Amino acid sequence: MVCGGIASLSNGGSYDQCWRYSPENRGWTQTPGRLMRKRSAAGWVAHPTLGLVISGGVTESTIIGLDTMESTTDGVTFNRNFARLPTRLFCHCMVLINSDEMLAIGGFNVTQWTPNIISSRKVYRYSEGANAWSELPSLNTARWAHSCGFDRSSNSVVAAGGRVGASDVTSLTSVEILNLRTMRWSTGTLYGIISLDLSYYILSVAGTPLPVGVSHAGSMPFGSSFLFMGGAPTPRSSVDTIYKYESGRWVLLSERLPRALAEFMAFPVDKTQFPDCS
Repeated sequence: MVCGGIASLSNGGSYDQCWRYSPENRGWTQTPGRLMRKRSAAGWVAHPTLGLVISGGVTESTIIGLDTMESTTDGVTFNRNFARLPTRLFCHCMVLINSDEMLAIGGFNVTQWTPNIISSRKVYRYSEGANAWSELPSLNTARWAHSCGFDRSSNSVVAAGGRVGASDVTSLTSVEILNLRTMRWSTGTLYGIISLDLSYYILSVAGTPLPVGVSHAGSMPFGSSFLFMGGAPTPRSSVDTIYKYESGRWVLLSERLPRALAEFMAFPVDKTQFPDCS
């Protein structure tokens, strides 16, 4: 299922509809439910019980930032009992840590888009149990249109690529890692943690940047880590590559996307629902 998005600014701005894919009919159908607001450039995660969770974004052709969040499992009924984001936020990424916690990272935290705005370094954590947001340590580098993933093996969050300013045409290769044990961002790869007398010592090596600067890439949980897929090296180009984040390295997979893609959603599905897939 996908919700919201944009056709073109000249054609009325963002959508408030949702669409579900039917493996039986091999096609998409619009669901009867509607988002509370038209949204594009929103953050999202696929939650095990809440379904598709969508935060922030922009609405209408005037590109006004939003601070609301909602979720749906079927595109018919919507859960809108979420605390508001600490700020209006769009072009950010979200990452699911566990069934209770999710993070919103970077993006733009301004009311309205202008060509000269700079993205944000802010990071916020949402707790479903407390229904509240809290601020975490900021990124070292402000970024928007970046991608995020969670690496369970090192208990760390990775923010990769993106751009800094609204008018930038060069995408970042830099990667930042948030150690959830120490709550510190670094550009180093978490190598190991040793406990001596209840004190924690962190060993790190130089971080592995992306092989090429990319923004608007897709990210999807995969095993204990995540995949980094496609994206746009420049505003007028995109790629079809798929990388797996593995122990601080980007491993290029032999599989490719069906075509070069950027600005898309990706999430795991039940393979039994797609019997034609090998």
